[in-house]
Amino acid sequence: MSNKVQQEIANLKKLIRKWDKEYYVDSLPSVEDFVYDKHILRLKELESQYPEYKTLDSPTLKFGSDLLNDFKEVEHSAPILSLDKVYDLNLLKSWIDKIDFNNSFDISVEPKIDGCSIVLYYKDGILEKALTRGNGKFGNDVTKNIRTIRYIPLFLYEKVDLVLRGEVYITKENFLKINKFLEKPYTNSRNLASGILRRVDSREVANFPLNIFIYDFLNAGLEFKTNDLAIKRLKKLGFKVNPLIRFFDQKSSIGEVLDYIADIAKKRDSFEYEIDGVVLKVSDFALRERLG
Repeated sequence: MSNKVQQEIANLKKLIRKWDKEYYVDSLPSVEDFVYDKHILRLKELESQYPEYKTLDSPTLKFGSDLLNDFKEVEHSAPILSLDKVYDLNLLKSWIDKIDFNNSFDISVEPKIDGCSIVLYYKDGILEKALTRGNGKFGNDVTKNIRTIRYIPLFLYEKVDLVLRGEVYITKENFLKINKFLEKPYTNSRNLASGILRRVDSREVANFPLNIFIYDFLNAGLEFKTNDLAIKRLKKLGFKVNPLIRFFDQKSSIGEVLDYIADIAKKRDSFEYEIDGVVLKVSDFALRERLG
């Protein structure tokens, strides 16, 4: 009997994960909502009857836990640094000009999402913990709440150890919808997303439409030389990355980079999320490490 139950649970988890990726990452759902719900309810039923078979990668954790959060402080595996800022395109051009690319001009450009910085830790392909950036050395443990975000895979089909950075956000549309029903409205979508993430009951968090973009490897069991290869791998692993990220190589000019920055600034009001700038990254990881 136990083997039969274990097999049914394993089959349900595999199927639900497939549907989650289709819906939340690929935007190509293959089943109706009622079919999905039916399978989720069956998995919940089995895990309730046989709690010994419930694991940390179960899709049912997306709906929250009855255990309350205490948001304890946990040390990051490596310092979580903040970005250097410039407010003038001439200064930015000077920064680019000073970099010794050694004939390999490789830069990525993407909007800077105005949300909550988060660090995801995967162990053997399973989401082990999620910490806020905090002071860069210590962050608050918000794992239970992060598990409820539909766009974050709890299980990867490769048994790898990963440390990833992402930005949790809420869309402009959802911010306006939610804010008007709150007794004390938030001043912006970033503060609302942060407030939701710090709710002590993850079942409440599961009811809010939090979203996320993953944008960086901090440490990985996968080896990459450049950011463009890393981003491609992130997408294959099932993570949501910003489709507006653009890579410039040695065939590009600084003028093209500056034009794309200007284009993002021009279109920012049309984005579904708030941004507070544009992020430029050196794509070559070895060069990035030397630059600090």
